[in-house]
Amino acid sequence: AKFEMKGDSYDPSLKPKKLNKKEKEKMQKQREKLFAWIPDKMKGERMKHEKVIVIKNLFDPQEFDVDPGLILDYTSRIRAQCAKFGSCTKVCLYDKHEEGICQVFFKSASEADLAIQMLDGRLF
Repeated sequence: AKFEMKGDSYDPSLKPKKLNKKEKEKMQKQREKLFAWIPDKMKGERMKHEKVIVIKNLFDPQEFDVDPGLILDYTSRIRAQCAKFGSCTKVCLYDKHEEGICQVFFKSASEADLAIQMLDGRLF
C-alpha cells in the first residue's frame, strides 16, 4: 500500500489547537459567568459611585512642595470633618492636582448627600 497526500494545499498551521488546562478553566469560568443568575438592584437602591464625594479647591498644590507632611495633616482634618456626617471609609488627597482635589468615600449614599449639602461653599 502506498500512502500519499492528495493535493498541495494542506497547511498544518490552520489546524485548530487543543486548549490547555488553564484555557479550559478560563472558558468554563466565562460560561458560568454568562449563565449565572445575578439579581437586579432594588428600585430605590443607589449606585456604588454615589457614596463618593469630590471636594475641589481644598488646597494649593504648591503648599505640599514646601512641606510634604501637610498631606497627612490635611487628610486627618478632612476625615474629622467628614466623620460628622457619617462613617468615612477612605480619604484620597490628590496632592499633584492643580485644582486641589480630594475624594471622600462614605459607607452609604445618604451620608454622602448630607456631606455635600453641609460642605458646599464652605471654606476649610
